[in-house]
Amino acid sequence: MTMADIMSDRAAATRLSALVRNPKMMSSLSDRNVFKLAEDDIFMKSVDKNTFNMLKDLAHGNDKSNQIVHQIAGSKKGILSYLMKNPMSFYEIGAAINKGETNKITTTKPGTDAMLVGMESAVGKTMKLLMENRLGVGKDVVKVTIDRIPVGADKKAEFNLQQGLGAIDIIGSADRVQALITVETNIDGKLSKKSFNTSIEGGMRIQPATVISSNELLAGKIDKVFGQLQESSRILNK
Repeated sequence: MTMADIMSDRAAATRLSALVRNPKMMSSLSDRNVFKLAEDDIFMKSVDKNTFNMLKDLAHGNDKSNQIVHQIAGSKKGILSYLMKNPMSFYEIGAAINKGETNKITTTKPGTDAMLVGMESAVGKTMKLLMENRLGVGKDVVKVTIDRIPVGADKKAEFNLQQGLGAIDIIGSADRVQALITVETNIDGKLSKKSFNTSIEGGMRIQPATVISSNELLAGKIDKVFGQLQESSRILNK
């Protein structure tokens, strides 16, 4: 995520007004990655306190502990819908929920490429994960939907959701299931929607970027989030 991406959001631009008032500096920073910029000690010493804090928040998540935890209990039988949003992306979890059933959703380092989402349920089920990322300062977007991710009773399913066209890591916590992955893009005004059938058992990494240039989705096995890719294959658009 570059500074140009950040400044396309009006709320973020308002908080970074000191940079906005310096067009020459903004021009030199527009292509710089915000995470790397926040670790540039020389640059960070040159900015005011508000800009310093805002850049650190954007790079590492704006919660003091870098972790947000929500405990959810069903008031009646229905559908659980949980959404978290930041200036450049959002994700949504959907799953059935029973009256009195407890669920726990944990988000660590929100808004960064290291963001980790954990889903725990008292009841075994499958869930749907939807993620939408903006691509740059225009209207280009990519939306990825993964339906039927297995969640075991009292076991945590985990996900790493990167910004832009980055990889998505999925660690299911129950038996193997057949899942449906849909990748939708709007790039330069051209709409595309492609769907892929695959099985999820244990860990999987998918690369949405491969869908843009072909009718295939690159996917591979992993044993943990951020783990080494053990094998990969290309799934054909159904």
